[in-house]
Amino acid sequence: MIFRLSADTPERIEVLGGKGCGLVRLLRAGLAVPDVWCVPADAYREPAKGVEDTLAGSLAALWEELSVRLPGSCFAVRSSATTEDLEGASAAGVYRTVLGVTSLEGLVGAVGDCRAALHTEGARAYRDRHGQSGTPAIAILIQRMLWPEVAGVMLTANPRRAFAREIVIDASWGLGEAVVSGKTEPDHVVLDRETGAVREMRVGTKAVETVFVPGEGIADRAVDPERRSDAVVDESRRIALFELAQEVTRKIGPRQDVEWAFEDGQLYALQVRPITGLPPERPANVWTRKFGDEYLADYSLPLSRDLLLKWIAEDYMADMLRLMGRTDLSGMVLLREHQGYSYLSGLFVAAVMEGIPPAMRTGDLLDWFTPLWSERLRALPFKPRHALGPFVALARDKRAPIGRNVEALRRHCEAIDREIVPLLAQDLTKLDDAAWRGQLERADAFGSEHFHVIRWGMGFHNPFLHATLASRLRAWCADADGGLYASVISGLADTRTQEINRDVWRLGRLAREDAELRGAILAGEAYDAIRARTSSSKVWERFDDFISRHGHRSAAREISQPCWREDPEVVLASVRAQLRGDRAPEDPATREAEAVARRDTAVRRALAAVGRGPGGLVRRRVLRWLIHNVQIYTRYREDQRYHFDYLLQHLRNLLLEQGRRFTEAGILDAADDIFFLDGETMWSLVGDPRPRPALGETIAERRAHYAIWKDRRPATYLFDDVETEGEIAEGDPDPNAGGADSVGYGASRGRARAAVRVVRDLHDLGNTEPGEILVAANIDPGWTHVFPMLAGLITETGGVLSHGALLAREYGIPAVMGISGATERFQTGETVEIDGSSGTVERIAEQDRQPGLHNAP
Repeated sequence: MIFRLSADTPERIEVLGGKGCGLVRLLRAGLAVPDVWCVPADAYREPAKGVEDTLAGSLAALWEELSVRLPGSCFAVRSSATTEDLEGASAAGVYRTVLGVTSLEGLVGAVGDCRAALHTEGARAYRDRHGQSGTPAIAILIQRMLWPEVAGVMLTANPRRAFAREIVIDASWGLGEAVVSGKTEPDHVVLDRETGAVREMRVGTKAVETVFVPGEGIADRAVDPERRSDAVVDESRRIALFELAQEVTRKIGPRQDVEWAFEDGQLYALQVRPITGLPPERPANVWTRKFGDEYLADYSLPLSRDLLLKWIAEDYMADMLRLMGRTDLSGMVLLREHQGYSYLSGLFVAAVMEGIPPAMRTGDLLDWFTPLWSERLRALPFKPRHALGPFVALARDKRAPIGRNVEALRRHCEAIDREIVPLLAQDLTKLDDAAWRGQLERADAFGSEHFHVIRWGMGFHNPFLHATLASRLRAWCADADGGLYASVISGLADTRTQEINRDVWRLGRLAREDAELRGAILAGEAYDAIRARTSSSKVWERFDDFISRHGHRSAAREISQPCWREDPEVVLASVRAQLRGDRAPEDPATREAEAVARRDTAVRRALAAVGRGPGGLVRRRVLRWLIHNVQIYTRYREDQRYHFDYLLQHLRNLLLEQGRRFTEAGILDAADDIFFLDGETMWSLVGDPRPRPALGETIAERRAHYAIWKDRRPATYLFDDVETEGEIAEGDPDPNAGGADSVGYGASRGRARAAVRVVRDLHDLGNTEPGEILVAANIDPGWTHVFPMLAGLITETGGVLSHGALLAREYGIPAVMGISGATERFQTGETVEIDGSSGTVERIAEQDRQPGLHNAP
């Protein structure tokens, strides 16, 4: 039943488990590995009579053999599940390891403990989260335990800079358990993967080492003060570890996680497994979040995604492809959701680029991606048959031509003014179900039409006009630095933004004349309290007029977010900015007039620079046409967004009314729960308004996810399915860049800004709320269940390769480790921002904190 592992052992994961397969790979590579035996996973996968007796007998026989072969040795017994140490799931710390086994009784108990680890709640939750279906099994490894002077972990790729040519080493005195469990602050060394040269060296405190004490077992003891300041990885060990990394890469593969130890000067490899969570170096697809600034920059709740994303993905993108005749792209996923945010497919953009000549492949489409993918887009072969697509689409859609599209938007905005705006003041409680459904369907139709119109103005004409104007000014007017272009497109009068800015300035000027009101606003008093106390102030009449005209606006294109009419504190904050200082700010109309004058001067200069003669006449006419239309489409952008906010406000009102009805029917706990429903569920409830089993649990889970991610954006890109900031940001450091003043180890990249929860032991862990940043002395595997709800992690000890760091990377939360005294330095409830790449933690002042959905009515 029990056999010894060797280079000839078949690498069968269903027999050896993940760890066992890793050891066979090390042995096959010819590396030094302590003797190891395996109780195969299939030995007791199915209950069978006599299996336990056979196992007990086999363990007794093995112990007798070990007592002769390796007298005086102690052993490590490790779980080796068939679902761990895989490419996509390390299961670090999920299963069981027992160190310091010195007797048959201890061996039998350790094997039992390791087998039982397969069925713990933590193991089951981990497998469920990683979609590991089927019947799991577990092998048991029995390995001679070293008595090392030094041990640690080595990664042949840097998790913080996945595209850098780096090797990362964490090392400490004694057994490696102190490093992987985060009990001590290890030495941290980064080597150049090509040369082995030291790129970064940080000597940790190494206050604790884990050792085997004969007669006592495994113990943690204080390190002598003189050894704490000594570097563990000296020159000879650095060379040996670099050579081990090269051998592992050459014979096993790149991006490996290796546990190692030095015993009597000999370097041993103890385990190897793939590093999980790294973005692929050559992704099949790159998804980008950079495209979403106009409509999809924020977290989208399920109902918003089902409404707004449909308009963009279907009415804007997919329908455009249909008009172009691109049947080859039918069924392609154009947008995807990740952690509540929307990403655009790089393969979709590549398919579009095939119809654009290489010389014309410039602008936002390329800037949305990393250099890696942008170069791929530039290098794609040109397919002339696809180049006709935009012209075919222009001919098929009567709203498309550059002149007609402006008129189409004007008619669309007039229809919103005529049909939607009056409905914002209606008493929604008087709508019957049929009328409510009719209004929502009509609003949905308006949304579809909105994107049918602006797909041309925003997607084609505006970028084409700006790019063409900039290129003509460079070619005809020697505008090499773009300064002339910037002046020509600025200084537009009477835009929506200017109108709002002037109105806010007038509110501020009027409020300055009311000493009591000004003092209350500057003191930060709440809107309701100020208004009640100063109700006779003439400012409020102007304030109400402002809200009546612009109160439909919101900071986000997200229907779950309140508009200014619902949250007048936003407007009051803008007024507060106008009241600071002894003198009122300059009238924006003055600055606008100056900008208009600068623009007119720039236009005259541009027209004068195109030359004389027939050629100059033609260039002048072209330039006038371009400048005129650029100005038109700049206003176009503002007008469409301003009116789109009317539509979103109407939708929000309708949905909150339905949420109120669902609440009265006992279906929802709160009206705004409706935003956490998907569209299919909402319509099902409209048709059959009865409580649904488990609906409350689903909403609670979605609210918890929102709490975690609302103020914490995921990475800009997804390389296939893995978050990354790209090969430049996560590549080799710039030798010309200054070093960051880091206060800890950046252990898992990303940024998060959230409230702190200081936890000193497991008894406090139950107080953790979704979206908080956990601060702890160190992380034990027993804490794993809270990781999915965290916004970030800060620990006092542990390095970038400890369990806590590894789990943080797997769960995709930023983590900073090695912050001395963190549990005393930070207080529960205060807001911090952590950067898991640079290793910094920054306190955030109260006035700089960003509110979330929890502040909505």
